[in-house]
Amino acid sequence: MRLYYFMKTTITYKDIWQIAYPIMIGAIAENINTAINTAFVGQLGQVSVGAVGLGGLFYFNFAILALGLAGGIQTIIGRRNGEEHFEEAGTILTHGMILFTFLALLMLGLMHLFASSLLRYFISSTQIYEACASYLSIRMYGIVFICLMVCLRSFYIGITHTRVITIITFLSAGINVLFDYLLIFGHGPFKKYGIIGAAYSSILAEGIAFGGYFLITMFIPVVKKYKALRFSKFQIKYIWNILKTGTPLMIQSWVSFSSWLLFFIVIEKIGERTLAVSTIIKNIYMLFMIPLWGFAAASNSLTANIIGQNRTEEVINLLRKIAWLATLIVAIPVVICFCFPEPIIGIFTNRSDIIMEGTAPLRIVAVALLMFPAAFVFLNGVSGSGDTKFALYIELVTILIYVSYFVSMAKVWHMGISFIWTAELVYMVLMGLGSYWRLKSGLWKGKIV
Repeated sequence: MRLYYFMKTTITYKDIWQIAYPIMIGAIAENINTAINTAFVGQLGQVSVGAVGLGGLFYFNFAILALGLAGGIQTIIGRRNGEEHFEEAGTILTHGMILFTFLALLMLGLMHLFASSLLRYFISSTQIYEACASYLSIRMYGIVFICLMVCLRSFYIGITHTRVITIITFLSAGINVLFDYLLIFGHGPFKKYGIIGAAYSSILAEGIAFGGYFLITMFIPVVKKYKALRFSKFQIKYIWNILKTGTPLMIQSWVSFSSWLLFFIVIEKIGERTLAVSTIIKNIYMLFMIPLWGFAAASNSLTANIIGQNRTEEVINLLRKIAWLATLIVAIPVVICFCFPEPIIGIFTNRSDIIMEGTAPLRIVAVALLMFPAAFVFLNGVSGSGDTKFALYIELVTILIYVSYFVSMAKVWHMGISFIWTAELVYMVLMGLGSYWRLKSGLWKGKIV
């Protein structure tokens, strides 16, 4: 589907769904893959689960910089797509790939130099530290593939051709699950690598994803008019525009994800079992958030596109439609979490103590899930309008309160894990209120990207 097919008409729920569902299905494959990875590693013991959980969070604390900057590319490409400046959208992607290559090499260098010492500083358990450092020493090399992959992915979201994302994600997820099975436990000619096997399989999956996006972009007819990845004249103005629009989103994403990493560092200091419980809850939380990522991405892309068509008066109503549709869909996993918490947690572990301790936090997470759609749809609407600096301000204020809340719960009042997880409710409420106020104010109108 192309957004310009229904220019000058009202965007319907069906239009929203057609853009969001391929991203959603892709996210389902990606998060099922993560869940299976956790289930595989869970057979190695609670130390391995905690180590891979923290190692993955540390890795994505770098990868999230690329995801944030890609949001800037997505916004610019969406605006150009709405304006029907198709070749310029392709030129922006080309320059983005150059920028992201340098970013990937920089982050790989930083992880190589500082990862081990940072882990040693933050992690109390010697066993978890050693396992986490071992895992990350291999996992870090995937950063090159993931940076280039998310740049290409942002192009397809920006032009609203999101079905490509589904195809690539299913392919890479299948590769990851297969090689998790072969390399973690060792089967046939493959050696048993334990948690290192999980790192190898993730790198392979990210490489496949990048290769798939690259080949599709180069050869499928539907993107030929954009002339994407046709390297010709380098123009610094495109790099500057990407950085100007994307840097606030990059900082916003990093701050948000860093707070998530800090959350688990605080949890780790409570104990290995508590960390194992929270790692499982996190994976379930992310799994049930799947539909919402698709709608959040659609919010950014559709907002940028319709502003490019000079239809700013439709933005708020569009975002309300997306939020209502997303809330309706997420209600299903919320009911599942409330009614069947033990069986869901039991998928990831057979230990009865972990299952029992995780029941209450999972129900709290279910309530947070109901608040997620409006909060993230409106925030992505602010970003899609080009008002990325204010989106960053909303995130900074929200994160400051969020971190203060869960640190106080854990360190000052020494509350249990269930009370600590209520921080997610605080986060969603503040994010939603701040984003909606900005949209209603109209101060985002006229932003040039």
